[in-house]
Amino acid sequence: MSKYNRFAKNLDAAFKTARDEYAAAYAKYEQAERAAMDAQHRAPDDTAISYELRKAKAEAARVEQKAAFDEVCKRVWPDFNRKRAELRADLEKAIAADSIVDPAALDNNAVYLMDSGTMTAADYAAFAEKYSGVPTMLKLIAAHANAAAATAEPQERAVLNLVYNDCKDGNSTAMRAFDELSQVANRCSGQRYDGCKDSTAVIVEMGARWEELTANAIEEF
Repeated sequence: MSKYNRFAKNLDAAFKTARDEYAAAYAKYEQAERAAMDAQHRAPDDTAISYELRKAKAEAARVEQKAAFDEVCKRVWPDFNRKRAELRADLEKAIAADSIVDPAALDNNAVYLMDSGTMTAADYAAFAEKYSGVPTMLKLIAAHANAAAATAEPQERAVLNLVYNDCKDGNSTAMRAFDELSQVANRCSGQRYDGCKDSTAVIVEMGARWEELTANAIEEF
């Protein structure tokens, strides 16, 4: 667990709030829809008036719950996305504040190797992992990887660019972990990509799996 764990826990809380409201609204709508369908069947003791009255009441309840669910659909995930964006921005600020360069954090042997020009893209990726908790080293790794990318072959360049993007802010691990949690949130909220058309039932089912999919990552964040 890192000093940034609160950001993962706040993301967890925001997702659960959205997930629970969405699922509850859908359950009420689904129940009202079943009741409206059941009301279509006459009971043995129905009169024409009681039958029509029961159908009308059930349909009115269905329409009301459908409108309530539609309102939740329009609001709940955009609200979550805004909260998530705020958390990510605050995490970036916290990392930046903690990432002031510190000469005492330098590993001179590693710096010598990066200056030597002998390192491969895989070497830079390994360094990014090794020094994931050392902001000063991560910034140096980013700078060297970015310079190396300028003359690298396309496959190597792609890896070097990934290393640069991961390390340039001084903490690759925390930002990467947050973004990975965000990707799970997208899967569990039907937002895997723009225009995703996951059914409501699938979103509710995936939302219920959030804890299963993220518990370890949140605890270790």
